[in-house]
Amino acid sequence: MRRGRATVAIVALCALVACSGEDDYTGVGIWKFGSSTRGNVKAGRCDPTTLTDGRQATWCYLLPPYKIANRVADLSLYFLGSGDDAPLIEIQISVRGCVEDDLIAWMRGAFGTPIEERAKRAYWQNKYLWAAAFVPDDPGKCTVHFLPRSEVGEISRLHGL
Repeated sequence: MRRGRATVAIVALCALVACSGEDDYTGVGIWKFGSSTRGNVKAGRCDPTTLTDGRQATWCYLLPPYKIANRVADLSLYFLGSGDDAPLIEIQISVRGCVEDDLIAWMRGAFGTPIEERAKRAYWQNKYLWAAAFVPDDPGKCTVHFLPRSEVGEISRLHGL
């Protein structure tokens, strides 16, 4: 019976963090780097934005929230460009009422040991994505950024914050 519960827990975690089938995650929930595009967004609001490096992008927000680390998390998505075929380049999760230890435990459960830890920050990486957890980012709020590893400039910027 324990094996059955463990399998259910693994399937639930994979559904939330988008398993690739190779024990590496490709995104969060239905949002996956390499396959999700701006055209997949059916809820929320999307507005044009300019990235820090000058590239034109689309920011989608007011999307259905996720439950992460026993808290409600707001989801924002960034796509490179504005057309329906614009690829997903960042998943940003803001956890309300964040309990830092719970969020880090959730990230460790999904991504394993961080590749680096600093005061109020931890970083993970697999062959598909890079993640940064800012714990806390603001009082009572933690933010986790997920980016495909091809987003070298944004990874460098976030790592340097």
